[in-house]
Amino acid sequence: MPEYSGAGEIREPAGSTITGIVPSNTYRCSDEKLIIIGANTESMFKRLMYAMGRNDLAENKKLSDNSGRVAHEEMIDSAISEWASKIKQKTR
Repeated sequence: MPEYSGAGEIREPAGSTITGIVPSNTYRCSDEKLIIIGANTESMFKRLMYAMGRNDLAENKKLSDNSGRVAHEEMIDSAISEWASKIKQKTR
């Protein structure tokens, strides 16, 4: 709806990501269940990277804002995919 009210355009389906927001995607866990991750603020991104054990990405100044993360989306998405593939999704 933001696009429609702001630009008069209706957003078309774009898959499992939110265009221009990194990271935001759906990842497969080791038990074949899916986990949805969105960490689009600097603090959320850093906490996610630290939780994944990727301090190098958390502290990378090139990734400190969303525009930097968009420029390196493939690298970030790959790191999260690799991490997610090693965990089991917790259920109640």
